[in-house]
Amino acid sequence: MRWMIGLGVVAVLQVPAAVMAQQAVVSGWVDSVDNQANTLTIRGSGNPRTIQVAPDAVIRVNGQTTRLDQLPRDGQITVMAQKLPSGVLQATEINVRLPATPRAAAYPAGSVVDGQLVRIDVPANQITMRTSSGNFMVPLGSAPITWSGRRVSTRYLQLGQQLRVMRSIPTGGATDYVTQSIYILRPAPTATRTATVRRSSSRATVRRGSSPYGGY
Repeated sequence: MRWMIGLGVVAVLQVPAAVMAQQAVVSGWVDSVDNQANTLTIRGSGNPRTIQVAPDAVIRVNGQTTRLDQLPRDGQITVMAQKLPSGVLQATEINVRLPATPRAAAYPAGSVVDGQLVRIDVPANQITMRTSSGNFMVPLGSAPITWSGRRVSTRYLQLGQQLRVMRSIPTGGATDYVTQSIYILRPAPTATRTATVRRSSSRATVRRGSSPYGGY
């Protein structure tokens, strides 16, 4: 009887070792995400590698839980994956580290612009944002502006705000991006500043007050 119990204990202790043998760790940088196929492509020292992501995979960026389509491009990534019977690796845990939040890897290059609002050109219906790569002009068109989950008018735009602009190319043959939506990520500093706002064909220097919104 003791012999049979001993065999049972040995069998149980051997299961974790067999499971661990089917696990793998993949690291590198986030290259792209296919949200429909539920896959993640990682760029490393060799060729990019595409990994299937489990539906219940734990995904974190800087320790905060997030979704697959919100993984930041070029973020440093470590993936815990299990090897399926078919030989395919499936990610069960994804951890990304980065000092700042660039655009999500699910969006094509150029479709997301983040920056600080530095100029409002009312006659031309466009704004200028200061981005990490320099100043960037954005035509407003009829794109909706969202602040704190609600749609607002252009009068809520204020110099110094942090904005995110979503753009797209309307047709396959077109080459110019069209502004689809604008999000106010962070209000302007409350300290009084001097900034340039173009209301007409000439420029005017406007002294800003401490109100979080401007009447432009």
